[in-house]
Amino acid sequence: MKIGFFSVGIGPTAEPQLLRTIATAAERLGFATLWAPEHVVLVEQYASKYPYSSGEFPAPSDIPIADPFTTLAYVAPAPARSAWAPGSAWFPSTTRWSLPRRWRHSTG
Repeated sequence: MKIGFFSVGIGPTAEPQLLRTIATAAERLGFATLWAPEHVVLVEQYASKYPYSSGEFPAPSDIPIADPFTTLAYVAPAPARSAWAPGSAWFPSTTRWSLPRRWRHSTG
């Protein structure tokens, strides 16, 4: 089984000085993948229960969440063996030209 590290680029891990350190440490610890999430909007209260938690989003609604493609482009030179990908990508928030360009620049 391969285990991935999710949530690089959210909260304290959105700080540029920490990103490459986290990526390198995750690889050294044996994580196979790095995942960067994207949330375009966070709300104060959900009408339904948020999945995989106590029912609430597991962070404050004003938590910083970096763009996953920019985050991964910055992190890319650090890990030598780990794979990396966005945890999600909100396609309606991008133009049909900007997403491929962002992806191309993040993958080299």
